[in-house]
Amino acid sequence: MLHPDSPPAFSRILAALSLAILAAGVVVGAGLSILEMLQPSGGWFAGLGYVLGLMALAAGNLLSWLLNAICRALGDRRKWLRTLLAVQTLPALLCLGYGGVELWGMRQDGQALERGAAVREAVRRDDVAALDAALGRCDAACQGAANARPDALLLLAADAGARRAAQRLVAQGAKVSWGLNAPGMDLRSCEGLYLPGVNALGVAAARKDGAMLRLLLAASDEDGRYAALRTAAALDRLDAFEALLAAGVSLPRGAPFDGPHDHLLAVAASGASIQVAQRLLAAPPAPVTPAVAQAALAALFRFMNDTDGQPRAVEFARLLTAPGADIDAPYQGEASLLAEAVRIKRKDVATLLLQAGASRARLPRERREALQALLAGPDEAPWHGATDGCVAP
Repeated sequence: MLHPDSPPAFSRILAALSLAILAAGVVVGAGLSILEMLQPSGGWFAGLGYVLGLMALAAGNLLSWLLNAICRALGDRRKWLRTLLAVQTLPALLCLGYGGVELWGMRQDGQALERGAAVREAVRRDDVAALDAALGRCDAACQGAANARPDALLLLAADAGARRAAQRLVAQGAKVSWGLNAPGMDLRSCEGLYLPGVNALGVAAARKDGAMLRLLLAASDEDGRYAALRTAAALDRLDAFEALLAAGVSLPRGAPFDGPHDHLLAVAASGASIQVAQRLLAAPPAPVTPAVAQAALAALFRFMNDTDGQPRAVEFARLLTAPGADIDAPYQGEASLLAEAVRIKRKDVATLLLQAGASRARLPRERREALQALLAGPDEAPWHGATDGCVAP
């Protein structure tokens, strides 16, 4: 016979389920914490086991607390249940409070993203009135969450060709710089050249937007102009290159940007930029030594390898012989650039190097035999082609 104070059968089932959930939370939480202690996680996920263990324990306690509260509401008056419920209440309320704060923060972030999206859309449309209205609704937290700070918006305006929006942003204090915290975007030329972290000035140069370039020059610092100068050199934007030099860029830059591979001639070679190279060789803003010319030749080879072996690379390679580049010099453990082209089986690159004057006789015998077989083989299919948003030559 049941005791008069015995709980209903349903309450006993809930209580048993509550204990099972609580035990599972404790076991999983303790297990994850012990595993983290024995095999610590590092890098971006340092202490992840402790966090997951605490979450498992909190979730188990909260679910158990809810079931125990239901049991009490159903009339279960057992002493151990009252004691357990009292112990669980404070951690459960803390868990609920933390969850509520996180949900509120997610809601606020979502609203900030919506307001920031309105700002960015106004910039893309070059709608100054809509931009002013959207900025009025986007506070500092909104700008940070939605990447809608003035400097970042100026980059967006340069990419979209939104000159009126850019002018308004410059008037509000937006700047163009270069560095770890400066806004930048990755570009890819239609030939396959990859340009990481290009700033607003560089984007204007890449898009051949002279009016935008002139507007942004007034809002740029010297580091920003130097970064854009490198972009203009890589893409053979001679007009932009001259405008940036005239605006003021100290050359050479000094450490750590004074090595042969950082010379503007090497940057121009990374895109086989004939016009900029001719300008640099005719009136170099920084001395062009044989080491610089050799570094430029190595950059030119990487351009040929990364793209489909553009024919103008032959003319560029010939330009580099005057300042002292040796096309048959050893390269990365191979006898020459031609030997490396043979090793990586690039028929198009090997053909261009031969046209530029590379010597077969300087190749080791096995490389000469491989070259003969490579040239006799079929042509390679193009790797790259025009894609949406690519930068035209």
